[in-house]
Amino acid sequence: MNTDKDSSNIQQSIDFFKLKEYFYTNSQAWKQVPNNVKAKNAFMLMRNVAIAYPQVVQIFNKMGMDQVATLNAMQSWLCDSRQPKWSFTSGKKGDGFKTQSNTQQAIEKFDADVVYEYRKMHDMDRKLFEDFVKFVPDQVLSELNELKQQMQGVTRH
Repeated sequence: MNTDKDSSNIQQSIDFFKLKEYFYTNSQAWKQVPNNVKAKNAFMLMRNVAIAYPQVVQIFNKMGMDQVATLNAMQSWLCDSRQPKWSFTSGKKGDGFKTQSNTQQAIEKFDADVVYEYRKMHDMDRKLFEDFVKFVPDQVLSELNELKQQMQGVTRH
């Protein structure tokens, strides 16, 4: 009986992102992962699941259940044809610095009074305005320019 052939199919070390892929998308591959590998990555997998289901993970932690058994139960519950959107699979490639478009830079340099009136008119706080600029900068700039033209004819007291 040759046990080397059987043990060569089972990986003793798996990249976390590959393991996470098995966890969410491939039940057969998940069953082949050794328990020691599951145990080694249990904390990060549970943390990943806690993004969407914090109470469930907290209950399992408080109960002190075996982490591998918990992961196996969660895997059978969460396994689907693709990884969930809330499970971050990789970061954006690049140098890590956010670049702004020319439109966003133009909005930042816009007259503060016009921006204030725009936010007041749309009942926006600063954060909501920043998000609005982030996602639809062309629309914001267009509306700011329109409001600026309207405000030019108004005298302030």
